[in-house]
Amino acid sequence: MKAKVAMISGPALGHVVRLRSIADILINLDVEVEFFVPKMSILTKKVLNDYVVHNFDVEGEDKAVIFGMGVNEKLIKCDFSLIIYDANPMLWLLYIDTLCLPTICVTNVFLTKVSSNFKIVQDDFFLNNKVTINIQRQALGLSPLKTARDIYEASLTLLADPKPVVEHVCSLLPNSYKQVGECSLSFDAEELLCSQDKLNNILLLSMGSTGPGDIDEKFFINLFNTVKADTVVYVGNKIDYYKNKLKIEHCYTFIPLEKIYKQVKLIVTQGGVGSTYQALKNGLPIIVCHEHQNQNILGLILSDLGCAFNYDKNNIDNIFTSERINIMRNNAVSISHSMSLDNGPVTAASLILELLSKKMISFPITSSKYNNENAAQDVDVVFHIGLHKTGTTWLQKGLFIEHPDLLLLNSSSQPWNCPLISLLVGENERGYKHKKADRALSELININGSQTRGKVNVISAERLSGHPYSGGFDTFLIAKRIKKLCPDAKIIIGLRNPKDIIVSIFKQMVSEGFVGNFDTFIATKAWKRPFFDLSYLEYHHIVFLYRRLFGSENVKVVFYETLRDSPQNYIDDICNFLKVVSFTPKNIIKAVNSSSKFDINKQYAINMTRLSEFNQHPLPINTPPSIIQDALKSLSLIDFTVNLDSIDWSHVDRSCSILFNELGMSNPYS
Repeated sequence: MKAKVAMISGPALGHVVRLRSIADILINLDVEVEFFVPKMSILTKKVLNDYVVHNFDVEGEDKAVIFGMGVNEKLIKCDFSLIIYDANPMLWLLYIDTLCLPTICVTNVFLTKVSSNFKIVQDDFFLNNKVTINIQRQALGLSPLKTARDIYEASLTLLADPKPVVEHVCSLLPNSYKQVGECSLSFDAEELLCSQDKLNNILLLSMGSTGPGDIDEKFFINLFNTVKADTVVYVGNKIDYYKNKLKIEHCYTFIPLEKIYKQVKLIVTQGGVGSTYQALKNGLPIIVCHEHQNQNILGLILSDLGCAFNYDKNNIDNIFTSERINIMRNNAVSISHSMSLDNGPVTAASLILELLSKKMISFPITSSKYNNENAAQDVDVVFHIGLHKTGTTWLQKGLFIEHPDLLLLNSSSQPWNCPLISLLVGENERGYKHKKADRALSELININGSQTRGKVNVISAERLSGHPYSGGFDTFLIAKRIKKLCPDAKIIIGLRNPKDIIVSIFKQMVSEGFVGNFDTFIATKAWKRPFFDLSYLEYHHIVFLYRRLFGSENVKVVFYETLRDSPQNYIDDICNFLKVVSFTPKNIIKAVNSSSKFDINKQYAINMTRLSEFNQHPLPINTPPSIIQDALKSLSLIDFTVNLDSIDWSHVDRSCSILFNELGMSNPYS
């Protein structure tokens, strides 16, 4: 199967170009690439013209959240093998769920944890917004961040820096860090707005989109005279100032600079890695006029290496001599020779292919994974995750317990007492440790001992799909935990007509102590905890999520209606999926057709005096009969009718259409 890679980039041209340079190599190696960007400029559109681009065009205060949610939805549905990102993590990567996929971060060494002695812009941003960021991440099922640099940590971190820069910052890199070298593109020759013949002895101001809006006039004149420039060229977004104030004739938003580097005597950059490393690659001395701290850091590093000067507009001693510039030029030429040995995009693509090849190899789940000598046999694990009210109990007792080739590892009557299931659904992110779940699974296998040999081992609990009463708020979180625990597991998901399941869920909540009517159940939005949300019934989200994590071939979707109308076909379908012999449970007819009467009014009366999760303040047992009688009278005035027509089903209907279209089936719930 052809590998497909998602490349997530920030909107700045430098990030886009860097990823595009790697993508061009991957495409030639038969890897599919799709880009995700928060918004696109005219230049970005031009650079990514040949690629599939998911542009979210986000603006406003919530743009990072909107972008993250949009990317997450695409990642769930599309079958990507790997995620590569190059973007400001404190803005564009905060709310992206990588779904346990391998990740590669393309970045610069001075932004990562190996250079924590430098304080970067993202550190301050995170410090000022840590609480809000982690609350929003938790709402999306993402783990909290401890530092701004956590997001730079990936399966593999590629440092797109020259070797001398990396070595200056860190003498020994972690195993997951690789220096690949500068990554850039050579654009096709375009007509400049002036004749190249006139552009000699150039003082080049390459400021990009983030460069300063002004430069001290005295400093500029001194620099122009010292380098003995004939021409000044400005490239960036602040054309008005440089054209009108500094009287620079040649001002452009963009030109292919590689066409004029040979005529450049010195370059002034804003400290962006794109233009700055390009200057180094061409052996040019550099003045860094930084606008923010990250650009200042690069300026300081290059100053230490002797190839640049870090301009400080508050320092009146920004005076240059030709001797100083010659020293900077000589050091830049030396670094240029080192950079000529690197081919950043090719090296990056090679490392990406290596990671892809590891990811695409399928390994069986064996007990050795759990480091336990007492369970040396291979163990196949299947997770049946519900949903609620889709015949889960019967499936556990009828098929999973009775079938001779299947072994239900957990209790069917009290799955909440299973240590593994309790960890997967009950442990918050602050306390959850994968090793604890790993150990719990190992113990579960050991408890069943030799029974697991040669059998398909099943873990079944509808709570693994999230709980309807809380709107399935932790569905994604549990899925990712299962993926990390058993990356090659098989998954069974049961569905039911949304309009039937919501009635069944409501009755179940009432039987467990809920004291509101149907309209209250549907409309309640709690501040302190999640409550029911109709999106729980948008089935395509959970199905696409599991198909995305485990592969379509390892996820089986079954339907309650098939169990009800054709139970043997339902069982055969599951048996075929699990590659076990067909089977007919003893109680197949009785179990499927059994039903119980439910007096909702009587149950409400019981709930009034019953302490439950849903009613923390019931009427005391010693409440005078007259008060209870009055309460029952008021209860009789409440409309307990389940009115399905009061619900806007449009989103649920759309979800079912998307799902069944993906499954290649006609929609039975339309």
